[in-house]
Amino acid sequence: MTRILCCLLGLLLGGLLVQAADVYTSRNTDYVSLPALKDWLGLTIDRQGTALTLRSAQASVRLTLGNPLVVIDGKTQRLTDSPEEKKDIIYLPAPLLSRAFGVLIDWDLEEVEATLTSRANPKPLILYADLTGTEKQRAFFRAIQQGKLALVKKFLQRYPPLLSLSSNSNDLRYTPLRQAVSCGQVDIAAFLITYGAKVPTGNTALDAQLIREAASLPSTEMLVLLVRKGLGVNDAAENGQTPLFAACGTGRLDGVQWLVEHGAKINVVAKMEEEAGEEDETYGIPPDPANLMSYFRRQQYYTVQYSCPLVIALNPQYKDIAVAQYLLDHGADPSIALLSEQFTPLHLVAEAGTVDRADELLKHGARIDAATRAGFTPLHVASISGNIEMVEWLLNHQANPNLKATVPTSLLAIPAKQAANLPGFGTPLMFALLRDDEKIALLLLNHGTTKLSDDERNAVRSAFRKEGERGKLMTCTSHLKLLCLAATMFTQENDEVMPTKEQVWTKLGLEGKVLICPERPELANGYGYNIDLSGRGLGKIPTPEKTLMFADCKSADHLIRTTNDIDVARHGAGYCAGFIDGHVEFIRMVNLRYDYIDPPQK
Repeated sequence: MTRILCCLLGLLLGGLLVQAADVYTSRNTDYVSLPALKDWLGLTIDRQGTALTLRSAQASVRLTLGNPLVVIDGKTQRLTDSPEEKKDIIYLPAPLLSRAFGVLIDWDLEEVEATLTSRANPKPLILYADLTGTEKQRAFFRAIQQGKLALVKKFLQRYPPLLSLSSNSNDLRYTPLRQAVSCGQVDIAAFLITYGAKVPTGNTALDAQLIREAASLPSTEMLVLLVRKGLGVNDAAENGQTPLFAACGTGRLDGVQWLVEHGAKINVVAKMEEEAGEEDETYGIPPDPANLMSYFRRQQYYTVQYSCPLVIALNPQYKDIAVAQYLLDHGADPSIALLSEQFTPLHLVAEAGTVDRADELLKHGARIDAATRAGFTPLHVASISGNIEMVEWLLNHQANPNLKATVPTSLLAIPAKQAANLPGFGTPLMFALLRDDEKIALLLLNHGTTKLSDDERNAVRSAFRKEGERGKLMTCTSHLKLLCLAATMFTQENDEVMPTKEQVWTKLGLEGKVLICPERPELANGYGYNIDLSGRGLGKIPTPEKTLMFADCKSADHLIRTTNDIDVARHGAGYCAGFIDGHVEFIRMVNLRYDYIDPPQK
């Protein structure tokens, strides 16, 4: 019964369902099944064991399975490949078909089919290829991506299990329906659903995956289709994001408008997608105070972990603010507090410096002095970011320049309670002066901000210098760890023998930033190698945890012969050193531990 139903379904899809493999390629030779050729070539077949005789109006062929010798019209010929039998089906190699019956095979790899032509029959024969599981999936998904509905039907006609293809029933990333939705192929998505593809409903994360894909498309057709099939306009992903987030992320109004008109909630707060950032090579505050905003983000003191449709629509990457205007006109809260630090849209606009968006927010009632949990106002953020135009705009709209934010303890050179009692500590002016931004500082002073005393200014500046030095020290420590690791790998690959003094800087693959100490960036190489280790066997070093391998060095040839070659005051109070066992230490001048240079036993 199942076989009959499959055949009927295949006919309805527009073609004849083929139950067995018709053609495949092996060892660069095409093979065609004898049953597929029989009627097309008008063959009569006589078989005795492995010997076969094929006769048609054009030719007579005698062959033996597994034997490359064949007899065509009484003449013996040798083929490069033999006829073979697989799963009770006989397959003939293309060279035999060409010589005996004039058959030519034209492959259409995109359609995953082969067209056969012959002088014996003016009507071509179209055969489908036998694909492996991976080939099958790739070709099927490619057909969906390219919008080839007829080919999708052919695939499902021949391989019905492809419809429910997924390695995990709870994961729609690899299903045909998800592919159709994400590629915007509405006709194919509609066909797959009609054909039996499962549309998850019930306001789950699976629903949201599909409808959020649809919401990010240029057209609303897919949204209409999926909502009609039971998905909801407020179905939320695991992070809380709804289709409206995706629609706002396109910067186009039509999808946003359709969702809002069909009941999408506007004032929804959800967690932002996590993005992998570049590794911070300084591991601490950079010595340049102008990079304040970067510091706050690295310290997770100024972070925005949540978002909402309005914030997405206000992104400066969109030249047109029509989506943001539409949301505000239809009930978006201009001062919506994002969870975690309680930032508002105006804080983010102040950081970006987009005055047109700030105008729109203020027009709809945004609070000019909205404060985060740490007390940062939009004016603080604009001052920290160095956006002078935004600072001026905020001051002209009555932003209070004397509101104080809580300064991170890592920036304090005085006790926190003492800092809290200083009038100007934590004001926008303090951050402007930290950046040495005289223009913003002058703007703030002209609008009535409290002046900073020298003590207040120096307290933060000295802390900045201190943290900058700490960042350099950690960078230097990281470099020495990489040096020790490279030397260890070299030793493992070279019979447990340490690199020689000539090899250490040429064979370890060390170059560029790894060799530059941040305290002495003018040096192409700021480190030195213990010359006593040159060419020594690792087994002859009795105390690897005490034996110095690399250290901050002041010798011109980057070799440490005596303790005098170590730059013992490189980092003010000491130097960095790496040891044979791979660990790295900062050794203070009060405890220089020169005994760490422990020459190996000779």
